[in-house]
Amino acid sequence: MTQTLSPANPFLFGKPVGGVNFCNRSTELATLRELYMSANSAWLYSPRRYGKTSLIKESFAQLDAPNIHTAYVDFLPISAGQDVAEVYMRGISPLVNTLFGNLTQALKELKQLATSFVPALTVDEDGKPVLTMTGHARVGDASPVLEDVLQLPEKLAQKRKQRVVVAIDEFQEVASIRGLEARLRSVMQHQQHVSYIMAGSRASLLKTIFTSPERPFYQFAHHIPIDKIDIQELVRYICGRFEYTHVDIADEHARQIVLLADCHPHFVQYFASIAWQIAKNGALDEELIPLLTEQVVTSMDPGFRMFYDDLAMSQRRILAHIAVNGGEEMLSERVRAGSRLGSAATVQTALAALEKKESLVRQNNEWKYINPAFALWVRHQIVYAM
Repeated sequence: MTQTLSPANPFLFGKPVGGVNFCNRSTELATLRELYMSANSAWLYSPRRYGKTSLIKESFAQLDAPNIHTAYVDFLPISAGQDVAEVYMRGISPLVNTLFGNLTQALKELKQLATSFVPALTVDEDGKPVLTMTGHARVGDASPVLEDVLQLPEKLAQKRKQRVVVAIDEFQEVASIRGLEARLRSVMQHQQHVSYIMAGSRASLLKTIFTSPERPFYQFAHHIPIDKIDIQELVRYICGRFEYTHVDIADEHARQIVLLADCHPHFVQYFASIAWQIAKNGALDEELIPLLTEQVVTSMDPGFRMFYDDLAMSQRRILAHIAVNGGEEMLSERVRAGSRLGSAATVQTALAALEKKESLVRQNNEWKYINPAFALWVRHQIVYAM
């Protein structure tokens, strides 16, 4: 007898997604494709877990231009002290592999192109071959290695008569190394066969890098904002994934999930994955959202409580107010008096502290939780428990 396997949970979170697991972003995908085809560069920002990495990788996967090749480089490791040139070299390894067929074949030609180091092969944590370098010393600002590595995509594209798009994620980390912005710009601005997508999750720092006249990357690239996905698109996505696995959900319950997650892509996937498991286990329709809320609040309680307990009273009051009433007109007398938030100066100081702690973000003149699960926890464990 053939055993029928139980369907797997169709909602993925905590890692980049693509294909059937990727939701909408048709406007952004079209904009990125147009940029790739026109060889222009862009910078894009989204709060953490908004899906910028998934968007970039999906845009690469959907790119149907045989003469344009792509590379994805994550600059987050340089914040922990990893060498920028080595991080970049690892990131472009798949690109080199695509252009040559395999990295072993590529080594001979790369050795002719590189002047300040010797390209070599190693394996990553997954056992896959990646490019590295030998025969060079890290000598700080005087080292020509970084410029040499940055030139490789341009040199390879020229020799192969191809074009290249390099995505650099967490680009704001360049600001942590003195002089790095200028060194990158000095190479990138002269490349004719390579365009760049520079993405990050710290809005104020990215805006400073790209919009301040005194910074090297001023007016270097187009700006692509990444906003929330439309509510109805997310509702259709949830219902479609439930239907695909033959588990029922009402449109209204899918909508409640989206609203609880505040249209945040990561938390829509996370909340929907919990709701799917609850529904699959046979919960009644009216039990779905209460059980989802209970599970999220309970599972998140230890971490959120530890963070909350370390906050000043003024910050706690602001979080409670926004969790229930929203974050509009936070400095008005009506709001401050109604929720006992204190003086305008006190509120401004507390909001700035919560923004720095990446708890709140200001969007369209309204303060909002960055983490919808935290807002849910504050409502149920703090406000409603009083």
